[in-house]
Amino acid sequence: MPGANTPGNPAQTYFKDKLLCAFDGLLLLSGDTFTEPDLWVLNEAKKYNIPVGLVRTKSDMHISNIMHSDNSLSPEEAQLKLIREARSNVEQNVDRAHFDNLHPKLFIASSRVLYCCVTNKQMRPEWREIDEEELLRWVREQAQKRIQHT
Repeated sequence: MPGANTPGNPAQTYFKDKLLCAFDGLLLLSGDTFTEPDLWVLNEAKKYNIPVGLVRTKSDMHISNIMHSDNSLSPEEAQLKLIREARSNVEQNVDRAHFDNLHPKLFIASSRVLYCCVTNKQMRPEWREIDEEELLRWVREQAQKRIQHT
């Protein structure tokens, strides 16, 4: 589905236009930062009591880029830097948007690592698991909650 505030998808009407109120849960994915249109969707989901997880994708690429920018960092240090920056970005954007009591769950993930988690395939040594297993667990838990309430 195209993102909010992309051509033909205004942020203010995105939630209703895409009938997101019909979903049991939402995952908002971003390869970089979460922006106000994402927060708009979060705020609308909150009105309908729809759980939302934020997924910062491409963690493997970001870690590699951080190490390239600062070659003194180990993969572990680059991973910690990515985690700090991603969490800080979400907190700042939520605060800036003045959405009170809106504290979405943030997952930092790589599609490659996620694929290995789902298929039980071996990860490459340079890939780093961050929140992939936790993301899968959260999705299962949200689905179970919705099933139990129907």
